[in-house]
Amino acid sequence: MGVCVCVCVCVCQRWHVNANGAQSVVKGGFCDLCSPRACVGTGPMLRERHPIPEFDENIEFDPAKHTYTVRGKTVPVSVTKLISRDAVPPEHRFDGKAVILKNLRSWRANASSKYHPMVAEVGDEQAIENVLASWDKNRDAGTAMHAIFEDLLNKKCPASIKGHELEMAQFCAAMAEMEETPVRTELSIFANDAHGDAAVAGQIDLLTQDAEKNYHIVDFKRTATDLTPNANSYGKLFLDGRRLNDHFKYSLQLAVYSAMFELQTGKPIKSCRLLQIHPDLDDHQWIEATDLRDAARDLLRNAAVQL
Repeated sequence: MGVCVCVCVCVCQRWHVNANGAQSVVKGGFCDLCSPRACVGTGPMLRERHPIPEFDENIEFDPAKHTYTVRGKTVPVSVTKLISRDAVPPEHRFDGKAVILKNLRSWRANASSKYHPMVAEVGDEQAIENVLASWDKNRDAGTAMHAIFEDLLNKKCPASIKGHELEMAQFCAAMAEMEETPVRTELSIFANDAHGDAAVAGQIDLLTQDAEKNYHIVDFKRTATDLTPNANSYGKLFLDGRRLNDHFKYSLQLAVYSAMFELQTGKPIKSCRLLQIHPDLDDHQWIEATDLRDAARDLLRNAAVQL
C-alpha cells in the first residue's frame, strides 16, 4: 500500500494522509468514495465483482495506441472515429489549425479571451503551437481526471490528485447524489459483423445498475462549455438537421455504446447521462443524453455491424 497525499477534498470531509502517514480529518463523516477504506486498495475490483464475459473474455485495449483487439484481431474503427467519419459532414470535421487561424485575429484583439495571452505578441506559427499545446494540456488533464475517478470507484488509491482537487470535490458530490450502484469503469465493448469479427469498439466510462437491475451509462466530461441541447452550433448541422454541438455528438456516442452493449449482452441500457465536471464550474452538472438510438443503429449498420 502506497502513501496517499491529499486523497480527497470532498463535500462531506477533507481526508489527508501526509508523507509520514499521519492522518487528519476536517469536518465530520466520510462519503463512500472518500472513506479511509477507499485508500487501502484491498478487495476485488469492479471487474472481478461484476464480470461481463461477453466483453471481458474477448477484448483488449491499448491506451498508448488507442486501439482495440478482439480475439486477436485489431478492430478497424472506434466509436469516436466512426462518428467523426460517418456522422459529421466533411466540411464540419474538426481541424485544429484551421480553427486557430480562423479565430486568430479576434483572439488577438480581445484581451478578455482566454487565448489572448497565447497569441497576442507572437507570430502565427508560435500562436498555433501555443494554442495546440493548451488543448493537449486540457486533453491530458481530462485523461488524468478519468484515471482518478476510475481508481476511486474501484477503491484504489490514486497515485496523485494534485491539481485535480476541485474535480474531486465535484465528483464526490455527484456520486453522493447518484442512486445507482457502480458496476464497471472503463468497460471496453465491441459489436460484430456478419462474419463474427468485431467491426466497431469503444469504451464506457461508467456502467451502473439500479435497484431493478437496469443498466445505465454515465460519461465523464471535463469541460466548462455548454453541454445542453440548445448550445450554439454556429449554424452547423448533422443527423438530418440536429445542431452539431457537443450535446448531440456525445448523445450519439452514448447511443452507439448502448446499442453495442445490447447487441452483445441482450440487456438494454435504460438511460445515458453526461457528468460534467470542471474547475471553472461552481458545481458538477448532470445532463440527460438525447435518445439517438435510431441514428446510432444506422451508423453501426453502415459500419457493417450485424444488427
